[in-house]
Amino acid sequence: MKKIMRGVLLFGMLGGMLMSCGNKNEGAQNTQSKSSSKSEKVFRIGLSQIVDHPALNAAKKGFKDALEKAGVKAEYDDKIANNDMGAQTLIMQQFSSDKKDLVFAVTTPTAQAAKNQVDKSIPVVFASVTDPKSAGLEGIPNVTGTSGAAPINENLKLMRKKYFQKAKKI
Repeated sequence: MKKIMRGVLLFGMLGGMLMSCGNKNEGAQNTQSKSSSKSEKVFRIGLSQIVDHPALNAAKKGFKDALEKAGVKAEYDDKIANNDMGAQTLIMQQFSSDKKDLVFAVTTPTAQAAKNQVDKSIPVVFASVTDPKSAGLEGIPNVTGTSGAAPINENLKLMRKKYFQKAKKI
């Protein structure tokens, strides 16, 4: 249930950030004649991860699928750093200089590079970060995301309750 709520919260925040990146003059456009077609905003999103891995690729695919399902039009700049932090830093600097509308960082080192290199006016969303607090990703206004950490204490309690009720210390 916690993971579902985190997911809902993440995509709600993501939607809010994307909408805040929209054109501030939309009200003026609404006064145009109804017969003229208004072009939809296409968000420019930088995606990056430190290595190519099926689980990380799945997180990226889920992000893209959720945006598509929400009707968000996006153009993706997808980069993999091949386990090279120097390359990861350069990728994030390029996203910042390209003035991406949003950066999606998969894994802890990628999120840290985004935090350090991406302009503070660009929203950064991270995924597959085990411990955002220890990684220094909390309390930064333009940075948000989800943790991939397993709830160890809850899992141990469940295992004790379900499998080891009659276990004794020897």
